[in-house]
Amino acid sequence: MATATNLGFPRIGANRELKKAVEAYWSGKSSGENLLAAASDIRRSNWQLQADAGIEQIPTGDFSFYDHVLDTAVLFDLIPKRFRELEPDSDLDLYFLMARGLAGGQQTQALEMTKWFDTNYHYLVPEIESDQQFTLTRNTATDHFLEAAQLGYTPRPVILGPISLLWLSKMASDGSKPSSTSTPSSASRYATCPCLCFAASSAAAGCTAESWTAAGEPPPRSLDHSRFRPLTQ
Repeated sequence: MATATNLGFPRIGANRELKKAVEAYWSGKSSGENLLAAASDIRRSNWQLQADAGIEQIPTGDFSFYDHVLDTAVLFDLIPKRFRELEPDSDLDLYFLMARGLAGGQQTQALEMTKWFDTNYHYLVPEIESDQQFTLTRNTATDHFLEAAQLGYTPRPVILGPISLLWLSKMASDGSKPSSTSTPSSASRYATCPCLCFAASSAAAGCTAESWTAAGEPPPRSLDHSRFRPLTQ
């Protein structure tokens, strides 16, 4: 039996609500609580629009305040030292410091921005330390999954795949691309940790095995697999 789903849904809001809410927060005209509430309203509206259109498995994890690659970096604690040292007042300020280099009255060099696989979409480039530990933290992906499940939807988590995350990142020391020799062994956790987390969350929320996790990866021809061959044998 066929099941209807999709890869994700535009996050800006029907009337650009996200842009307005984020800019109000940046300017100090609105609080972090108001921004989080606006984001929740957008997600819920998006889920209902999809359900009304016949989508049976609702994608979650497709929402972002700024960039989904940055979201994945924060999810796994890939936070460069220059941002940690500023000790931002909130996770939102930490997030926007990484995105813009400016948040909560603090300023530093933002993450580099570059094109997503030769498209006109620009993403923020994660920086990986030589002793980096890939640790699942600030788990908004699971939070959104549970949020949708508790509203009665059948959620299908969408996350950036592990090969893509490494391919799109750079080493903090010299800006080089990560490889199987330069990337910490803890990176292998990324391949299984989110899926296990979603599986546990699914059971806790009473979801059935019909809910799948989609890890997005680019077409094989777009990657130079020689860099990661030892990881895939």
